[in-house]
Amino acid sequence: MKKIMPFLAVAIVLLVAGCTSQSRESTIIGNRTLLSELVHMQDLSRENATTAEMLSEFREKVGEDHFAEDLMEEAIWLVRFREFEHSEHSLAFLVTYINDGNRLICPGHEIEHIGLYVKHNNFELMNHTIESVEEFYPTWKTTAYERAQRFPAFYRNLDNVTRTIEETLPRIKAGDHNISEEIEFLNKNEVC
Repeated sequence: MKKIMPFLAVAIVLLVAGCTSQSRESTIIGNRTLLSELVHMQDLSRENATTAEMLSEFREKVGEDHFAEDLMEEAIWLVRFREFEHSEHSLAFLVTYINDGNRLICPGHEIEHIGLYVKHNNFELMNHTIESVEEFYPTWKTTAYERAQRFPAFYRNLDNVTRTIEETLPRIKAGDHNISEEIEFLNKNEVC
């Protein structure tokens, strides 16, 4: 029994740590108050009426959640550069995440944002976004092809979209930031 006690103590500590981590996430996911505030800011963003200060205050409320904080950082940066339409994309993904915990990103939108980061010389945010796209792209691609089976008309150009994404990311990483044609194509053939 004495030999089992140290292992049991470690197991209890790990179990408690896991529960603590899960409960921290649950304060954000499904939180209707946060969701209501965020939807309001999303509406304001569509009217070019959000401010970096407003978004920064909201970021403080979700700061314990890395995914939510990243989306808010992106939205804040975009608003600072008056890219309101694009900040709304980040807020929309955050609405989805807070609503149901789904970590949705849209590679086409993110590549479009990469173009903005390059335009404004923010290569740190560009690199972070590339990492995010690379992390979430496989799941997005699988889901997109599953949806294409159900909604073929909406996803009719999916093969070209995925090929463009898969060819563009390595080019950007290699320092080729001349991606305006790819951004235009992804924008016209948006699949999120």
